Amino acid sequence: MDPDLSKLLWLLLGWLLGLLSPGIAERVRRKHRQADVMTAVSGELRELQYMMGVVAYRIRGYLGEVSDSFLDWLIPIARNYHGPDADPKLPGIMETSRRELTEEQRRQIHLGLRRPESGLGLKEYSVPLVVGMTSELSICPLPFQRSVLRTMNQLDRYNQHVEYVR
Repeated sequence: MDPDLSKLLWLLLGWLLGLLSPGIAERVRRKHRQADVMTAVSGELRELQYMMGVVAYRIRGYLGEVSDSFLDWLIPIARNYHGPDADPKLPGIMETSRRELTEEQRRQIHLGLRRPESGLGLKEYSVPLVVGMTSELSICPLPFQRSVLRTMNQLDRYNQHVEYVR
């Protein structure tokens, strides 16, 4: 093979790799960033799930409507949450209530604890990390984006109801 042709082919190959490498590197970097974004957002949404579960428990307790099926839904959430807002006693209290009391007994206890002169004292909640990363959600799969945005919409509606209740 002609040495000049060989040099030209190597030069073309180097040029082609120079053109393609930023795209390849960006694709690899994007995949890692996508995993980081999804992990961070999922973590904050787990915190929100726990907090909203506790709020639902308080509302249902205030109304005397803490059913067995509701506790069956909430107990695993409370048991599996280990974040900064976790109440280590809460899962045990709920499990004991579920095991040892009928729904009517639970209803009477919750209504008996309610003070007529005080309301629920609901607060608004936010997901600042998710809000800050909203623009980066576009690199995540569409079903993940949809579920995050649906959750944010539901949180906004909840916060509007809190404002109305006040």
